[in-house]
Amino acid sequence: MQHYVYIALIVLSIGGIAIMDFSPGTGIWYWLIMTAVFGGTATGLAGRAARERGEPAGLLVRRQLLHWLTVLAGIALVFLLQWGLSLDPTVAGLVALLMLALACVLAGIHYDWRLAVVGGVLAATFIAAVLAADFFWAGLLVAVIGGALLIFLPRRKKPAQA
Repeated sequence: MQHYVYIALIVLSIGGIAIMDFSPGTGIWYWLIMTAVFGGTATGLAGRAARERGEPAGLLVRRQLLHWLTVLAGIALVFLLQWGLSLDPTVAGLVALLMLALACVLAGIHYDWRLAVVGGVLAATFIAAVLAADFFWAGLLVAVIGGALLIFLPRRKKPAQA
């Protein structure tokens, strides 16, 4: 079931690229909201996993919150740069996507490898967006491939408890 959560995060990020193309003013808010959604999802999943393992979740949840609040602040600063220096809104959206990809990879390193896969898919989407003229469809293809990886990669089985 958790795989579908990660796939939904990828699809929502691809939607952000399309929104930045068609409505840059709306796109700013979309990326800020998406960062909060990613952060809330990752934090909730981390806390849940810790509780399932019988570990205290408090420290892990605090670290996740700080991680994602820092990312949120960074993306807000990108959009401040857009307003202050007239940075192209599409470029600002791509930088937000890149920051979100990096944040996911780092969260994946520290918490759940699937977040690193999501971050890798977002990074590949970023690359496709930079290199392809009509990058929405290229990004959509990357998202579909990433979603398939999350679903079909072998799952680790929990060791039997004595």
